[in-house]
Parts: sequence; structure tokens; C-alpha cells
Amino acid sequence: MPPAKALAPLRGVPIFLLLLSAIAPAEQLTGETVLVESGNVVLRTPSGVEHRLTHAGRDANPTLSPDGRRVAFVRTQPGPVIWNARGDVEQQEIWIVGVDGRGARRLARNARKVGTATAFSAFYELQFSPGGHLLYFQTGCAMVHGCLHSIDLRSGKTRLVSGNVNGAEVLRSGRYAGHLLVQAHQYCTGDDPPCGSYEEIWLITPEGKTVHDIGPGELAPGNETVARFKRFGAFPGPRAFAAEQAQ
Repeated sequence: MPPAKALAPLRGVPIFLLLLSAIAPAEQLTGETVLVESGNVVLRTPSGVEHRLTHAGRDANPTLSPDGRRVAFVRTQPGPVIWNARGDVEQQEIWIVGVDGRGARRLARNARKVGTATAFSAFYELQFSPGGHLLYFQTGCAMVHGCLHSIDLRSGKTRLVSGNVNGAEVLRSGRYAGHLLVQAHQYCTGDDPPCGSYEEIWLITPEGKTVHDIGPGELAPGNETVARFKRFGAFPGPRAFAAEQAQ
């Protein structure tokens, strides 16, 4: 897949606004936020007015689409628990609904067979692709790491993107817009010094193909390597690095 082109400056528009529109979530651009109250998804306007979008009383983890028109969330279903590598978990589904409360539909659900282990369960960390046509989410597929999946909202198809993640973040600007930074759980092998396991950050495509090894560490605000990569939208070249150091 060819890399996305960087934003071209528009005449008369301050560059910081262009950058903000490229990286900010929809709630930061429109002023609307989504939250959960008593197990229901609620849309809050900038003036503080709240609109309840769901009424099941079992919903959590809402996320607003980039265009601000849809909300994805996780719904827990009543009934016997199922189990995965991390233990007993409740049955869950992933849903999407319009910000007007209409058009609610189920996108995915875990295995229903009680007493059978399933890696496709314990849904968390929902996030949209920049164009809004993909919804990424993670599952508790293993004891020490999760799995990253995506749902194509146009076709309804679900795919496994990565079978080893402890965190993922969609890049929304720069050369690699639409790609993901993922934190993978790694083990020392071969001639490596004995260290057990460690976390490594990788840049991958939406299909899960490896692009770059960013380096060891975690996807956390304090990781300077990740911060610089996101700030430049790519690995900074010598000139860009020199300019940054001169500031």
C-alpha cells in the first residue's frame, strides 16, 4: 500500500490549524464528547447538553468517529461467562450507532459456546482509522499480550491485524497516516543476553505488515522516540533533527 501524502499548506490557513485537524480526535474539533452514564452511551455537546444514544444499560468504552457522526462501543451481554487465557470473562459485542441515536447495529461478538475457550473475547481499546472506514480493537487473546483486530465498516469483515500487542495507536498525519504503532511483547532468543521478555514498538500497515522497528519501550507519553516519530510523521532526517535541536 503506498504511503499517504503529507498535508499541503492551504493559503490563508495557519499551519497549526492544519496540523490540529490532522491529528486531533473528532471530539476536539467539534467540541462533542462521548461518555458512559449508568451503562449507556451519552453524547455531550460543547454547551453541556447531553443526548443518550443507547438504553441497554450494559455499554462501555465509546469512541467517536473522525467525522463526528458515529460512535462505536462495547456492549456486555447477560448470561453465563465464557473463558479465555486470562480467566473468566463476560460475553461482549461491539456496536456502532449514529450520533442521533439511530442506525444501531452489531459489528462483532465473541464466541457464545459456554465452556469452550475463545481468544476472540474481552474487547477493549476501540479506535477508528483516519478515514473512519476501519474500526480497530484489541482482545485478551493471551496471558501476557492481546491481539489487534479491525472491522471494515463497509463490508463488515473482521480481520486479525496482529497476534501480539500490548497497545496500539493509529497515526493520523504525516507520511504514515493510517498506519499503526504497536507495542509487542518480545522474548530474548539466540545469543541475546538473558533478559526474559521486553516490549518493542513497531510501525505496521493497516493489514499488519511490518514497516519499521521503532525500538524498545512502551507506547507511553514519556517515550521520546515515539514522540519524535509522531511529531515528524516519519523518522526525522538530518536537517529536521538539526532544526529541532536548534529550537
